[in-house]
Amino acid sequence: MSPKRSAILKAIEHLGVTVPEDLVDDLEAFAEPGPNSVWTILLPPSWKTLEVAVQDDFEQAWDGPQGIVVGEHLTGDFVCMVVGPDGQLTSEVHLLRAETLQLEHAADDLAGLIAGEDNALSEDDLPPMTETESVGLAAALGRLLGGPEPEPEPEVSPALAASIGKALDALVLQELVELEPGQRQPLIDELCASTGEARTPKALVRKFVRCLVESDHPEEVYGTDAELESAVRNAWS
Repeated sequence: MSPKRSAILKAIEHLGVTVPEDLVDDLEAFAEPGPNSVWTILLPPSWKTLEVAVQDDFEQAWDGPQGIVVGEHLTGDFVCMVVGPDGQLTSEVHLLRAETLQLEHAADDLAGLIAGEDNALSEDDLPPMTETESVGLAAALGRLLGGPEPEPEPEVSPALAASIGKALDALVLQELVELEPGQRQPLIDELCASTGEARTPKALVRKFVRCLVESDHPEEVYGTDAELESAVRNAWS
């Protein structure tokens, strides 16, 4: 049995659900998406029950069907799979919308979601991920198996700095932030240091906005947290 399959079965046992063998096969065969992937799928140990995820992230009680969160999208929406009345995880993949907490069918199965099947959500529905905005499958499984942690990123990753600069310029253009030219690079450096350790796309956006609001580099920050987060997400889409 491969280490990846062992890790998946370990996570399934921890969650106390039954998973069809073909779904385990799909999970084992899943390859980490590239930088242009529409979806971020975070596998074990990132799986959480819908009840826990909704309580933790939205501070609301979840009274919908039992389900397993298998990933989080940049928008804060959850990619998840529902557990049937028999306690077995169904193959269909759903999206839990952050704004409405409504489940929407996304694809008939995980393989179809990754392949972009006809009835799956398309690139027009969700913005693509970048390599700096997601946690890799290999790293997640390595932590679960007690393996070595991935090598740390450079102190300031060029890709991250470019993404931060793009988002910051968008905020200035939208007059949500007032910034003197000489303060741009120091602020980018500060934002990189603050967001570089974010473990999820949602955390990255929140760290960006929190650092921006608390920083001494901008002359003024006019937008609300919600407006700033929305503008950052749009800049990265």
